[in-house]
Amino acid sequence: MYKAEKIQWDDDLPINIKIRNIDYIAPHIHEDTVEITMCIQGEIKFSYYFEEFTLKPGDFILVDHDTHYMYDGKDAVCVSYYLNLDYFEKEFPFIKNLLFVCEYTADSSIPYNTNKHKLLKGILLAILLYMLEHPEKGADYKERMTEAAHKIMNAVMEHFDIIFFYNPQMQISNKAFVRWRCIMDYLFSHFHENISIKDLAQEFGMSEAYTTEF
Repeated sequence: MYKAEKIQWDDDLPINIKIRNIDYIAPHIHEDTVEITMCIQGEIKFSYYFEEFTLKPGDFILVDHDTHYMYDGKDAVCVSYYLNLDYFEKEFPFIKNLLFVCEYTADSSIPYNTNKHKLLKGILLAILLYMLEHPEKGADYKERMTEAAHKIMNAVMEHFDIIFFYNPQMQISNKAFVRWRCIMDYLFSHFHENISIKDLAQEFGMSEAYTTEF
């Protein structure tokens, strides 16, 4: 059993950021948290979901439910962004039962240096710069950091749902996207049950043939 990493949420913010030298971090998971780790110096091995990546300066990986660890750091300095899903659950009701994939590294099995990745990277770098330039955490610090956290989650929700990892070129309507997330939420909420296509079809008012195709 891997331990859950405990995160200290600062000042009721939905985001926590750690900058650290890393040689090795033992396998662990997060509870109700999305983590994005970016390498800013050196390089380090990052392992999750039975895959291994080498993060070099500017590379980053998102992790949600998966056990992950880092090792073989070579003068590695990394910044980890933690997003509190409890905070975002009202805005995105299914967020704790969704899966996301974002691998900004040449080791990824799909194209990684896309405009969508660059958008997220720009937000992450802007947050890091703002935090470093405001160590005193002035009057508007909480507001600015909360706004930045929303920008991250909006980008993740819109562009890095796992459905896009398996279908990078897919165009999906808003209605179908909502239906997909309802089904994902249902499956996670009933994972201990023996769910059939027929059960899903009845639950969501669809035919079995359509449900299978969907």
